[in-house]
Amino acid sequence: MKQKNTIALTILLFATILWLYMEYAITGVPIPEPVAAPQKQHVELITTSAPERTLPAVTQKPVTQKTKPILPSQSTSTATTSTPAKAIAPLPTTFNMQTLAQYDGSDPSLPILIAFEGNVYDVTPGRSFYEPGAGYHFLAGTDDTKLLQVIGGDIIKRKYKVVGAFTQ
Repeated sequence: MKQKNTIALTILLFATILWLYMEYAITGVPIPEPVAAPQKQHVELITTSAPERTLPAVTQKPVTQKTKPILPSQSTSTATTSTPAKAIAPLPTTFNMQTLAQYDGSDPSLPILIAFEGNVYDVTPGRSFYEPGAGYHFLAGTDDTKLLQVIGGDIIKRKYKVVGAFTQ
């Protein structure tokens, strides 16, 4: 029985450490330092305050835009020679494994998506974590329900928006 308790505590400790690491990696909030157990010695705390700093005021120059007047001889309906922007196709509202795999971060013009508990989340704001070569790229473009139910799913739900539904 003692060995089972030790194994259970080890797994719990590992899961907690992994959760803290994922929380830090996704949100960037530093992991708090552990609090030491109180000692029996008398310790006197001395508090000091930092000197106040004032920042210089930032002045902004007004932006002026130079425009050329349109002469009567010039037509306002002339065609432009600029190349049209590449049209981005709208995202589907329902995804399966095949359609979700296209959004794994390998094409920088497409968003990076993750499926979790039947929803598809756009994790593009965290591109540095999910792009090819990054630590969590293996999650991008796949159904991660089983993995994220263990750890990290609450972070995905809280931080990223739902863009569709996932069906098997």
